[in-house]
Amino acid sequence: MIKLLKIGFCFSIVVLVFFNVTIDAEAEEQINLPSVFEKEIETNYGLNFSMNTTDNLDVIYTYKGTPVEVIKHIEDYNSVEKGQKDSDMGKKFPNAEKLRPASKLYNCHSYAWYSQSESNPYWMDNPSAYYLDGSYTEVSSPKVGDIICYFNNAGTTNTTSDDINLHSGIVTEILIGTTNNVCGNSNLVMVTSKWGSYGLYRHRGDECLYTSYGGGSASYIKFYRHIHNTIYKWKNETKHFASCFCGIQELQAHAIKKGTNKCIVCGGPASSGFDDLTALRTIKASKNGSYILPNGVIVLDEKDIYAYLNGTLVFSDISIVSSFILL
Repeated sequence: MIKLLKIGFCFSIVVLVFFNVTIDAEAEEQINLPSVFEKEIETNYGLNFSMNTTDNLDVIYTYKGTPVEVIKHIEDYNSVEKGQKDSDMGKKFPNAEKLRPASKLYNCHSYAWYSQSESNPYWMDNPSAYYLDGSYTEVSSPKVGDIICYFNNAGTTNTTSDDINLHSGIVTEILIGTTNNVCGNSNLVMVTSKWGSYGLYRHRGDECLYTSYGGGSASYIKFYRHIHNTIYKWKNETKHFASCFCGIQELQAHAIKKGTNKCIVCGGPASSGFDDLTALRTIKASKNGSYILPNGVIVLDEKDIYAYLNGTLVFSDISIVSSFILL
């Protein structure tokens, strides 16, 4: 039986190889297939991206249950090999901060989309299922925690449907400035990402292997965010239970509109806000007069409700004065 096995690095053009054998789920295969793009980088920098290890095919799943083909790596580099690869990257990218040493156990897509654990054993060639099945949504304005993807125009100039996602990372900081047009506006974010079989780096978005800065072919970026599909269950007069299909589960404080005692999120009865604040000198409040009670309940001015639901409402410590009206 013919099996199609996809082997690739996070920034590589996918290499399709046909094996005229039957692959058992427990069988092991030899992999040593650096891609065209990896060879391009090797030529530019004299670096070695080749892999030669025993690996297993495996499957993981997106938040919505879509299967994603991965390779489970069994062997990693020894300390000498890691040191050499880290040294190579340090010379070529002095501005990048190395957070972890080189490893061929996991790659950029696996780190960004699946697990940030250092013991993550999965190498993921194609993460598109995560944003095609709705587990993640494309956003135009990035926030810390969003996933950044670097694409090249592999298809025609009129469509991006067959462009290749060369690299994925996690946005860790939003920078102020103007774009330098190196892979779109990638210079306006700081990113943490795994560089193929090299290390994990914190770097400015444009200063990495995959853009023209590093000799790569990525020409534009996209940002993706998991929008929680949250279900709320009332617990008591101060809290409700929130859960999402992604696995997030937590107790949250009720939020009520001033003058009411009904949570605007879960719909259950909540403290109306008549708590004794005389012993307090400060209270957390917004500029519009919304505030957080000592029991944790959030009392919202109508002007702040949208910002609260959108996750952008800011509370600051302010002094309690006689003119401060609670309800």
